[in-house]
Amino acid sequence: MSTLEIIANDNNLCGEGPIWDAAHQRLYWNDMNAALVFQYDHQIGEQKTISTGLMAAGMTLNTDDSLLFAGFSGLHLWRAQDDFKTLVTHHDGEELFFNDILADGR
Repeated sequence: MSTLEIIANDNNLCGEGPIWDAAHQRLYWNDMNAALVFQYDHQIGEQKTISTGLMAAGMTLNTDDSLLFAGFSGLHLWRAQDDFKTLVTHHDGEELFFNDILADGR
């Protein structure tokens, strides 16, 4: 039988969007309301905040080990705190607000 282990107890306002990076054995999740993104490194048992101030309602892994954040300010290619590129904020004159993201590996 499997056992569950609490790896973080951060009192997130809206903790959601977990994604597992199998290649690096890392779990990522966000607290959308607080504009925080977290990482848990399973290999060393360490949890840390990796992004503050850029709201991510959803995330996905990119092929170059960056993350794609989707949120109220558009789509952003994120590499590190304060190192991100905004890809799109508007479409046909309308402001984009992403609530979630699904990615197809193809």
